[in-house]
Amino acid sequence: MSITDAFRTEASFRARLPVAGKALLVFWVVIGLSIAGTAGVLAWLGPLPKAPPARQVAVPAPVKSAVAHSAAHPASTPLHPAAPLPPITGPHLALLLGGFGYSERLTAVALARLPPQVAFLVSPYLPGLPPLIAQARRDGHELYLNLPVQGPAPDERSEGPHALGYGNTPDQDMTALDWSLGRAPGVIGISVADPLPHEGVAAPGFAATADFPPVARAIDRKGLMVLVNGPERSGLPRDLRASDSLNLDTDAASLDATLAALSRRALNGEYVLAVTSTVTPTGLERLAAWCDGLKSAGVTLVAPSRMLTSDTRTLPPSSPEPTFIPSPPLPPTLEQPS
Repeated sequence: MSITDAFRTEASFRARLPVAGKALLVFWVVIGLSIAGTAGVLAWLGPLPKAPPARQVAVPAPVKSAVAHSAAHPASTPLHPAAPLPPITGPHLALLLGGFGYSERLTAVALARLPPQVAFLVSPYLPGLPPLIAQARRDGHELYLNLPVQGPAPDERSEGPHALGYGNTPDQDMTALDWSLGRAPGVIGISVADPLPHEGVAAPGFAATADFPPVARAIDRKGLMVLVNGPERSGLPRDLRASDSLNLDTDAASLDATLAALSRRALNGEYVLAVTSTVTPTGLERLAAWCDGLKSAGVTLVAPSRMLTSDTRTLPPSSPEPTFIPSPPLPPTLEQPS
């Protein structure tokens, strides 16, 4: 076939194509020309530059602990307790403020006016106890839990649904103890205050019964001190004994005289750990003024826990046994949590 015949055949083929076929043919011709043009441009630009190598980030080597861990001192073992504090020498005394937390206004005054050596005694029945304890601890105060203890005359005075003591089995005492401790995280000691027996009741207080030592040992196993507000002692190494009960609900002159007598006894080398049963505006004012003047009087105010190392651990035989006033009942506006 000649070239002329070939062109005639192609022209005849195009003439026979429908309109859609002609459009498709034009489309593929345009695509082909575009690809050819793009290839030419890329060839003129040359190869793409290589991507920079990924940056290597140096990972620091692990730092060894300052304490070498061994089989005798594994990482999970708690640190050993600090060395015992040296005994306190010279005239000194301690103060534990009861009734703390009942009044929001008086609580704020106590935190603002009393030095951090003054400890606070709280009831497990108080609402909002954990933040109250945390606030007092931030200010440097020790916190003690006033354990509800039912006396031998429950009909005369009830210590609430979670009290230990008369009417309980040993298991019920332990359940009540766990409930109280769960209410007061952050306390360092437990105060066991036997209510005054009702007139005509000859039964001893709970701390003098055979049911108390197991409770005291359970408290000791939790690393807490035991403060007995009465003539009995817990018999444990971390045993504190309150020597006096202060009633702040009195006139200023009477309270000043009582506080001055405590200072004189401390100057004479006597063991003085006083516990207040109530909080009043006048009582807080006189108590704060007395604390401020102790240093100039030659007496050191210490936290109650420091009395464990006091060099005056034994009450002089001439000192009368203190008369203890039970903690006040909760105000009617405060419901006892179940």
